[in-house]
Amino acid sequence: MNSPPSVPPPLPIRPQRSASSNCLLGLLGGCGALVLVLIIGALIAMPRIKRSLSSIAKVGSATPTCVQKLQGLGSALDQYSSKHKGAYPDKLTQLVPNYLPDASALQYVEKPGAPVQTVTYYKPPANAAPQFVVARFLTGHFDINIGPAKQSQTLYIVLMKDGELYQQTMSLQPISGR
Repeated sequence: MNSPPSVPPPLPIRPQRSASSNCLLGLLGGCGALVLVLIIGALIAMPRIKRSLSSIAKVGSATPTCVQKLQGLGSALDQYSSKHKGAYPDKLTQLVPNYLPDASALQYVEKPGAPVQTVTYYKPPANAAPQFVVARFLTGHFDINIGPAKQSQTLYIVLMKDGELYQQTMSLQPISGR
């Protein structure tokens, strides 16, 4: 007697996922991977970012001293110009001692042992616009290097001919393709 072929037990039926559900799971998996890559990248870049932020903080500490000195210089230049028919001095040292107490008004030191920063003077021509930069203090320089991207920042506090003060930022970035 031949026995009837045995029938395998039925397989458990899995609920079918909709196409949109599969797409959503794939998207969430991709987002998780992206978040993981971003976290790892941030951890790698963190020391460089901290160094850059530290440089920026040092730059900010010089600003109040520079502002005060440039305000005094602006006042001295106005007085000199008033007494010399609108003309400006050839050199800032001509302001000492009649308009500025001494040459230290033309420089500052961020902290003991740091290099002395001296104001840079640009004698305005007779027909110079009020926005002509008359003098500026270098207040800081720092480099930002994150991965292959590099940027150099130089910061100044500038005195305009009209007596207004501004912060000026010069940014340099290399151009690739050389």
